[in-house]
Amino acid sequence: MKGLILNDLFSTKKMLRTLVFIILVFDVVWGSMGQPEAASVITSVMCISYFLNLFSYDEFYRWDKYAVILPVSRRQIVLARYAVTGLFSLVSLLVSAIYLLVMRVPLGDIAGILGAALLVHLYAAGIEIPMCYKFGTQKSRLLLMLMMFIPFGLFGGFAMLFQQAGLSLPTDIIPFVIIGAAVILGLGMWLSIHLSVRIVSRKEY
Repeated sequence: MKGLILNDLFSTKKMLRTLVFIILVFDVVWGSMGQPEAASVITSVMCISYFLNLFSYDEFYRWDKYAVILPVSRRQIVLARYAVTGLFSLVSLLVSAIYLLVMRVPLGDIAGILGAALLVHLYAAGIEIPMCYKFGTQKSRLLLMLMMFIPFGLFGGFAMLFQQAGLSLPTDIIPFVIIGAAVILGLGMWLSIHLSVRIVSRKEY
């Protein structure tokens, strides 16, 4: 399984160069506009979205057909992909934290931004990976965009309703809301892994 993780990391070398350049541009532009928080969130989402390219490489080089003849189980193949996704997420959060600290964003705001980014990562990866295994990369890109609009649309809708009603969410319950969302998404990730393993196990190469 370690070899599978290293293979994915080596496959991302060229992709990372492009991603780093794009992140630097976004950080400089949004930072100069006085909105480093927005830059951090956008670049964090871009990192997890770019992960789809790994599946594109698999399809182009027919890696999946080769992987199944290796002395590893299909469950290990799937778990390795989730492990690499987790590494991408942690690195992007670390980079975001350093950037926000350099931009002198308050620590309380940094914690909230990183927490929100982590929730987005869990949601996106939990949906993205099984879809890629099931439908392939091209269809999954469109489906992922659609699924990403759902939570943002709901959040925006509730925020608008609260604003029109003259209500505001008590700040003391926000941490509990974040924790609850993290627990739900954690369970969703567990289901996502089992679904991906089931999909890959039933595939015929």
